[in-house]
Amino acid sequence: MTRHADQVGRFCGITVFIAGIVLLTVIFVFAFRMFTHPVPELAAIIHNASVPLKPGQAPPPSALPAIGAAIVVYAGKVGLLLLGVIVGSIISSRGISLYLHAAGSGHPSAPPSLTLTEAPGKSDTPGPKSSAGNQ
Repeated sequence: MTRHADQVGRFCGITVFIAGIVLLTVIFVFAFRMFTHPVPELAAIIHNASVPLKPGQAPPPSALPAIGAAIVVYAGKVGLLLLGVIVGSIISSRGISLYLHAAGSGHPSAPPSLTLTEAPGKSDTPGPKSSAGNQ
Protein backbone atom coordinates (compact mmCIF):
# COMPACT_ATOMS: atom_id res chain seq x y z
CA MET A 1 0.00 0.00 0.00
CA THR A 2 2.78 2.41 0.88
CA ARG A 3 4.62 1.75 -2.36
CA HIS A 4 1.47 2.52 -4.37
CA ALA A 5 0.80 5.70 -2.38
CA ASP A 6 4.39 6.84 -3.00
CA GLN A 7 4.01 6.34 -6.73
CA VAL A 8 0.70 8.21 -6.81
CA GLY A 9 2.25 11.02 -4.75
CA ARG A 10 5.22 11.22 -7.11
CA PHE A 11 2.91 11.32 -10.13
CA CYS A 12 0.81 14.06 -8.54
CA GLY A 13 3.94 16.01 -7.64
CA ILE A 14 5.32 15.81 -11.17
CA THR A 15 1.92 16.76 -12.61
CA VAL A 16 1.60 19.81 -10.36
CA PHE A 17 5.19 20.82 -11.14
CA ILE A 18 4.60 20.55 -14.90
CA ALA A 19 1.35 22.53 -14.57
CA GLY A 20 3.29 25.31 -12.84
CA ILE A 21 5.96 25.30 -15.54
CA VAL A 22 3.28 25.43 -18.26
CA LEU A 23 1.64 28.38 -16.48
CA LEU A 24 4.99 30.17 -16.27
CA THR A 25 5.63 29.51 -19.96
CA VAL A 26 2.23 30.93 -20.92
CA ILE A 27 2.85 34.01 -18.76
CA PHE A 28 6.27 34.58 -20.34
CA VAL A 29 4.77 34.27 -23.85
CA PHE A 30 2.11 36.86 -22.91
CA ALA A 31 4.82 39.12 -21.49
CA PHE A 32 6.93 38.75 -24.63
CA ARG A 33 4.00 39.67 -26.85
CA MET A 34 3.02 42.58 -24.63
CA PHE A 35 6.51 44.06 -24.52
CA THR A 36 7.39 43.54 -28.20
CA HIS A 37 4.22 45.16 -29.57
CA PRO A 38 3.53 48.78 -28.80
CA VAL A 39 0.50 49.67 -26.74
CA PRO A 40 -2.25 50.10 -29.38
CA GLU A 41 -4.03 52.85 -27.44
CA LEU A 42 -0.86 54.91 -27.11
CA ALA A 43 0.08 54.37 -30.76
CA ALA A 44 -3.32 55.68 -31.89
CA ILE A 45 -3.10 58.69 -29.56
CA ILE A 46 0.38 59.60 -30.76
CA HIS A 47 -0.64 59.15 -34.40
CA ASN A 48 -3.69 61.42 -33.97
CA ALA A 49 -1.59 64.05 -32.19
CA SER A 50 1.02 64.09 -34.96
CA VAL A 51 -1.43 64.63 -37.82
CA PRO A 52 -1.00 68.20 -39.11
CA LEU A 53 -4.02 70.47 -38.83
CA LYS A 54 -5.70 71.80 -41.95
CA PRO A 55 -6.42 75.52 -42.13
CA GLY A 56 -9.54 76.34 -40.14
CA GLN A 57 -9.58 72.99 -38.34
CA ALA A 58 -9.94 73.06 -34.57
CA PRO A 59 -7.08 71.48 -32.61
CA PRO A 60 -7.87 68.08 -31.09
CA PRO A 61 -8.56 67.93 -27.38
CA SER A 62 -5.62 67.32 -25.08
CA ALA A 63 -4.26 63.80 -25.31
CA LEU A 64 -2.96 63.74 -21.73
CA PRO A 65 -6.04 62.08 -20.15
CA ALA A 66 -6.04 59.39 -22.82
CA ILE A 67 -2.30 58.81 -22.37
CA GLY A 68 -2.76 58.56 -18.60
CA ALA A 69 -5.60 56.06 -19.01
CA ALA A 70 -3.50 53.96 -21.41
CA ILE A 71 -0.59 53.94 -18.97
CA VAL A 72 -2.90 52.82 -16.13
CA VAL A 73 -4.24 49.97 -18.28
CA TYR A 74 -0.68 48.97 -19.20
CA ALA A 75 0.41 49.04 -15.55
CA GLY A 76 -2.58 46.82 -14.71
CA LYS A 77 -1.46 44.31 -17.35
CA VAL A 78 2.07 44.31 -15.93
CA GLY A 79 0.62 43.74 -12.45
CA LEU A 80 -1.40 40.76 -13.69
CA LEU A 81 1.71 39.33 -15.33
CA LEU A 82 3.59 39.68 -12.06
CA LEU A 83 0.76 37.97 -10.19
CA GLY A 84 0.74 35.14 -12.75
CA VAL A 85 4.48 34.60 -12.37
CA ILE A 86 4.16 34.46 -8.59
CA VAL A 87 1.28 31.96 -8.77
CA GLY A 88 3.11 29.80 -11.33
CA SER A 89 6.24 29.77 -9.17
CA ILE A 90 4.26 28.77 -6.09
CA ILE A 91 2.50 25.97 -7.99
CA SER A 92 5.82 24.63 -9.31
CA SER A 93 7.35 24.81 -5.85
CA ARG A 94 4.44 22.90 -4.35
CA GLY A 95 4.77 20.25 -7.04
CA ILE A 96 8.45 19.75 -6.24
CA SER A 97 7.65 19.63 -2.52
CA LEU A 98 4.92 17.04 -3.08
CA TYR A 99 7.21 14.92 -5.23
CA LEU A 100 10.07 15.03 -2.71
CA HIS A 101 7.75 14.25 0.17
CA ALA A 102 6.31 11.24 -1.67
CA ALA A 103 9.81 10.08 -2.59
CA GLY A 104 10.77 10.06 1.06
CA SER A 105 13.39 12.75 0.80
CA GLY A 106 11.25 15.67 1.91
CA HIS A 107 12.59 18.84 3.34
CA PRO A 108 15.12 18.24 6.08
CA SER A 109 13.64 18.65 9.48
CA ALA A 110 14.86 21.44 11.67
CA PRO A 111 17.78 20.55 13.91
CA PRO A 112 16.80 19.78 17.49
CA SER A 113 16.81 22.83 19.67
CA LEU A 114 19.81 23.17 21.90
CA THR A 115 19.17 23.64 25.57
CA LEU A 116 21.83 25.31 27.60
CA THR A 117 22.06 24.42 31.23
CA GLU A 118 24.56 27.18 31.86
CA ALA A 119 25.54 30.44 30.27
CA PRO A 120 27.97 30.19 27.35
CA GLY A 121 31.58 30.60 28.39
CA LYS A 122 31.09 29.48 31.99
CA SER A 123 32.41 26.15 33.10
CA ASP A 124 32.12 24.10 36.28
CA THR A 125 35.64 22.71 35.93
CA PRO A 126 38.32 24.52 37.89
CA GLY A 127 41.41 25.79 36.18
CA PRO A 128 42.46 28.50 33.82
CA LYS A 129 40.01 29.40 31.08
CA SER A 130 42.70 30.13 28.52
CA SER A 131 46.39 29.46 28.48
CA ALA A 132 47.20 32.64 26.55
CA GLY A 133 46.71 34.99 29.53
CA ASN A 134 48.92 32.96 31.91
CA GLN A 135 52.19 33.39 30.03
